[in-house]
Amino acid sequence: MELWEDERGKKYLLKGGPEHTLRADYVGARLLGKVGVTCPAAQIVRSDGILKLRLDYLEEWEDGPIVLPERFHDNKEIQDGFFVDLLLRQYDRTSWNMMFQGDRVAFIDHGASLHSRARGGYKGFLPDVTVQDIAFVLEHPERSGHAVNEAYGRLVGVENGKLVIKDRPRVERLLNHFSSTLGNGEGIVNSAIDEAGFSDGRRSVEFLKKQLERLENEATLSAPGSREESMCLGAVDTLTRMIATGGEATYLKKTIMSRASGIVDMFYEALRT
Repeated sequence: MELWEDERGKKYLLKGGPEHTLRADYVGARLLGKVGVTCPAAQIVRSDGILKLRLDYLEEWEDGPIVLPERFHDNKEIQDGFFVDLLLRQYDRTSWNMMFQGDRVAFIDHGASLHSRARGGYKGFLPDVTVQDIAFVLEHPERSGHAVNEAYGRLVGVENGKLVIKDRPRVERLLNHFSSTLGNGEGIVNSAIDEAGFSDGRRSVEFLKKQLERLENEATLSAPGSREESMCLGAVDTLTRMIATGGEATYLKKTIMSRASGIVDMFYEALRT
């Protein structure tokens, strides 16, 4: 991450990393912004021929702590992001991927969205949203048995393999907003994927085939039944589907819209019971 200043004195960050992770980060920022979550404005750029993510620098905001402070455990600004993180299968919404200014909260670092892992690499991103997906997004990636953040954990949970709604009024309001904004937001989604630079065609497919071969080897080296094996196998399934579809862009657009529809159906059904 590099801090720069333009000719007008405005500070911005240039973030590097694997291209698919930077593109996923951009999509996360765009879709979170659509539901009203504060995120630094993001732009895909090239610097010296290398893909980067340009981010507005948040002046006078503080980095998030290791543990979310108790006064934010019911914070509505944090909870506003839940359905988008579930949509994108973003499993890393820890408190250190937030910034704070008084009682205000901003989300940063969305690289664990779509088929990307938080620090590069690949994971599964499939059209159907399952209860296992919800558990995956809710579980802290480094603290087993803890919620990724307490604000999400107070909305919903997974108990004995079933979705449990903990705050019905709040979940219903969030779901209504998500449904009206992204439930039929094909244009918004398509625009975000295109602006991120995801593509279809021969070059995309050939690149995916190389990544798939590497992932298949990694899966054989993972401990049976481990989280690592699960993520590798999910990534193998996802990249195989992308190749069959003709590349990343079309697959991601269709998958996001399928997941949006599935989330709406699943949660409205849970609210009715």
